[in-house]
Formats: sequence, C-alpha cells, structure tokens
Amino acid sequence: GSDWETNNAHAVLLRSHKLQESEVDVSVRAIARCGAGTNNVPVARMSELGIPVFNTPGANANAVKELVLCGMLLGSRRIVDG
Repeated sequence: GSDWETNNAHAVLLRSHKLQESEVDVSVRAIARCGAGTNNVPVARMSELGIPVFNTPGANANAVKELVLCGMLLGSRRIVDG
C-alpha cells in the first residue's frame, strides 16, 4: 500500500511520485505535477476519466535566478570561497 492517501481529495499535487491509476480516488478533479513533464502520471487514462493533468514548468525560475545572483555576490566578495 501507499504511505499517502487520496480519499476524498479534489486535487493531487505531485513532485516525483509515480502515480498509479488505482491511487486516484473518484473525487479527484485535477492532477498537477510540480515541475516540467508529466511522465509520472497516467495522462491518457486520466484524460479518459475527464481529469485534467497539468504541470508547472519554470515555476521556480525566480528562485533559481535569486540563488545564482546570491552565489555570485558571495563569491565576488569572498564571503564564501570554493
């Protein structure tokens, strides 16, 4: 069995978990994948059931830019070497 459940859930939000069709409760109305791609979701079957599947490519782009800029500043001021 799974260590998480979708009983009565209206939405499922995934990161890397490989979702099996049997884990999707009849109450689910949408499935979202945090990040690019939907290869861990049975998209064709979910579409047949009328459950939209979508992803969030680039959602963390601002955080990545901030991290790179922070690293550049830390390195240029020799706060952190390496």
